[in-house]
Amino acid sequence: MHLFKQYLNDIYNIFKSNWKSFLIIGFIYLLIFALLAPSFEPMVYDNLETKLETIITTKTNAEIGQFLMVSFLALLAITIVITSIHNFFVFVLVKGIAKSKFHYLEILRSNFKYFLKILLFSALKVLVIFFGILFFLIPGIYFTFIFCFALPIMAKEDLSIISSIKRAMEVFKKDWWRNILLIVFLKVIIFAAMIAFSIIKINGLVMLADLFFTTGLIYLLIYNPIKPKQILIKENE
Repeated sequence: MHLFKQYLNDIYNIFKSNWKSFLIIGFIYLLIFALLAPSFEPMVYDNLETKLETIITTKTNAEIGQFLMVSFLALLAITIVITSIHNFFVFVLVKGIAKSKFHYLEILRSNFKYFLKILLFSALKVLVIFFGILFFLIPGIYFTFIFCFALPIMAKEDLSIISSIKRAMEVFKKDWWRNILLIVFLKVIIFAAMIAFSIIKINGLVMLADLFFTTGLIYLLIYNPIKPKQILIKENE
């Protein structure tokens, strides 16, 4: 618990110097997803359920299989697009953390050139995690953490996609159990908050918290990990 509190304090410190620009970037992130949600949700859930009921009762097995394949590819494409947008903002936050001062428009504009690279990274991430979980489970879970580490590395060190993944594997395995515990603990808190805040319809704040806290925590785990000895020293001072 002391370790997690220290990380929360450090997350605050890495964002506080440019908090206005970071906050504006966060609200742009929310705005984009607020605009996309009304388009994606009816197309994915309502149409899929209605069409599936009709096709099952009126079509042949071959036509049902074709429909399911097309639906799967559509869902996969939508997932990759959504993941790419999220990853772009994580990429921008990491770039911002490394700067002493910046303007939100300047950093968004300057990093838009990386969007194709982020799109390819996101597509690889979705496919590897999906098939890893579908067929083997444990590798899928493992690569979920690896890709979380690879994106900040790709942003900060300007590495290729493959080199970022290799570097993430090296970093992750050093304190893998602590990395997993801290990330899972944070995600449990965020998930609980999402359930609580859904009652009063302000999930946007939880999405914003997830973006900043998860990005900040993983960045610190890579570039400024806290050792238990550091906590003991601070408590004894």
